[in-house]
Amino acid sequence: MVLRKRKIKLFLIIIIFFIFFSINIKAEEFKGWIHLVDIAKPLKLTDIINRYSAYDKLDGNITGNIKFETTYDHKTCQIGEYELYVSITNSNNVTTTQIDKIIVRDFVCPTIDIDTSIITIDTETLLGPELLSNHLTYNDNLDTNIIKENIIIEGLSKNYLSEGTYSYIIYVLDSSTNKSNELEVTFEVIDNIINTILPLTIDLSEKYSDQQIIEIISQHTTIPKKYKDIKVESSYFYENIKPGIYPVKITIIHENDIKEIITFKINYIQSEKSSSNENLLLISGIILILIVSILIYKKRSKKS
Repeated sequence: MVLRKRKIKLFLIIIIFFIFFSINIKAEEFKGWIHLVDIAKPLKLTDIINRYSAYDKLDGNITGNIKFETTYDHKTCQIGEYELYVSITNSNNVTTTQIDKIIVRDFVCPTIDIDTSIITIDTETLLGPELLSNHLTYNDNLDTNIIKENIIIEGLSKNYLSEGTYSYIIYVLDSSTNKSNELEVTFEVIDNIINTILPLTIDLSEKYSDQQIIEIISQHTTIPKKYKDIKVESSYFYENIKPGIYPVKITIIHENDIKEIITFKINYIQSEKSSSNENLLLISGIILILIVSILIYKKRSKKS
């Protein structure tokens, strides 16, 4: 019973100690011990310190005893987080500490402008930020260049669009995720590809260059003398190919940017020279067999 009374007495002493000698630090004008600082108008550390007050039940107001430690400096601060160490000690050497944060960020939204409200593209054009970046003018208090990943096209679900007219709302986020003004942009998608399938198979006994193939095809279809670009694609142009039929694709970019694709086939057959050599070899073999046969016949005749 006596031991139980002593435990209760000791417990009451501990409670009284914390009631009379605890220190209360109070911060105002911010939530959760976090100070938000605008990089455009950074607060001085003294402005942040002035937000604090401390009260001790024994010593009363001891705000002047609060100590602060931080690497934050309003003159050199950058966007990011800085820890603020706060501590205070009362007359009985009871110390209270806490770690707060100073978060520096950008609150200024960027602005964008576009040089056209209608962008005309073809069905093979990849629709994305790269397409828009060439048309946008970007202004921000901190970022000098626009990042393509930060260009947002609301509602876009496909990278390639079929022929038609599409309108989207676009905006840009800066490096601090501040949203710019919104713009409406219309994409006019057209199919400017002409596909020409020639029901034609060219028999060739010798390997031809791509330019020679173009000259042969020009006899069967219209290939302009002037164009922006022309390209011939086929496994026929690989080295060490075997006789066989090879599909060929000729892509022409006309001066008006219309793309024309011409397809046909090449039948690469064994050359006449190779056939002549084989025939000569066959004839030589037959002659050799005849000569050997005659010699054997004469030899047997003499013996008989």
